[in-house]
Amino acid sequence: NEYIDTLVGAQGWSVGSHHEMKYEDWQTGIPTQGIRLGGIHFVGWQGSPARDGSIHLDPSVVFGDGNHPTTVCCLQFLERIIRSRTVGSMLDLGSGTGILSLAAAAMGVRHIWAVDKNHLAVLTTRRNVQANSLTGVIHVESGEARLFVDKPFDIVVANLPFHVLRDLVTMDGVSRHKAWVVSGTN
Repeated sequence: NEYIDTLVGAQGWSVGSHHEMKYEDWQTGIPTQGIRLGGIHFVGWQGSPARDGSIHLDPSVVFGDGNHPTTVCCLQFLERIIRSRTVGSMLDLGSGTGILSLAAAAMGVRHIWAVDKNHLAVLTTRRNVQANSLTGVIHVESGEARLFVDKPFDIVVANLPFHVLRDLVTMDGVSRHKAWVVSGTN
């Protein structure tokens, strides 16, 4: 997109990848054997504690079961950044199921804010955080992404629709963060 290229180029940032997907393909569910993403093994939530370092994930009906290319891309870049530097805090804008927050916690990030304006997404993220005993690490908040951009974090992940990302990158608080991982759809 020319608009993003212009904004990113002016800041000296880099952008990669583009993928289009039909809406009905965005949520396929977690396979019985689980799914490995970003070095993390996600398994469907069965009501009992996760074993062997796996992360329980109940996608409910909200976005973020790990099968969408934008989620996979975010997890890959998130892992790359966390493995290359110290990341003590993260802001997850549009948390959906909380999959990116859960992965970051499993990779060692100790202070995470997961934000979504969709009430069902907030409830789903909270349930997933509780199922993995991460309530002391991941704080779940209801609200619009733009209301949280001015607080500094080591990394911000935002897997959101393009129009929301477009508006976020023009806000004053964008430069307060050390790294951004963004992905989304039209």
